[in-house]
Amino acid sequence: MTNIDICNMALAHLGDRRITSLSSSDQLADALVRYCAEFYDPARREALAAQQWTFARDSVALVVNTGVTPIGFAHAHTLPTNLLRLVKNHVGTQLLLADGSDGAITYSSTPIDKFKIVGPNLWSDHALVATFYIQDVTDPDLWTPHFATAVARLLASYLAGPIADNPGEAAAQKRIYETVDLPNAQYYDAVQDGSGENSEAKVRLAGSPLLLSRSSRQYGGTEATDFD
Repeated sequence: MTNIDICNMALAHLGDRRITSLSSSDQLADALVRYCAEFYDPARREALAAQQWTFARDSVALVVNTGVTPIGFAHAHTLPTNLLRLVKNHVGTQLLLADGSDGAITYSSTPIDKFKIVGPNLWSDHALVATFYIQDVTDPDLWTPHFATAVARLLASYLAGPIADNPGEAAAQKRIYETVDLPNAQYYDAVQDGSGENSEAKVRLAGSPLLLSRSSRQYGGTEATDFD
């Protein structure tokens, strides 16, 4: 799947024609291509930030930014450039070897509870910090099928204004995204993750008759709390 496929899914929701390219020359020649290129990235990033998607999770040891003076904290660390949503930060401990040299660094499973995000930096009182975060996954081939459907629907809500000149259509597409396609993608992402990180799926089930009905059929439950 490509970004053009996602754009064509969105355009199909609006009953519009297909496109074959998002090149700069085609953007200049075709307003439809230009709108798709303009709104595709914002739609992708918004949908990615809406959930701890299993395919978008990443973790990295942060590097101290010595060019920043943190106020009220001891250290400043540079956050990843592809970060969309910070989930947790963990403090590291460095092992000292018998000869006094530095050994391996291990990170606590307990999240840091006191820190501040200031621009592209994280301020804390810890010298060694790793962050667990949601990254910007730009390759649609790495997405789940249901997430791709959700991005296409959100993109359709963005495109409906300039293409259809119909605020009501834009609102209708956004409503379908929020009540059907996004919860659907969240549901299937949650059920494949046995860690419990996405246990808030119960709340989504409670708010979505479609997903509550599906859970009842698959798992024999009748209430959102039956989903574990």
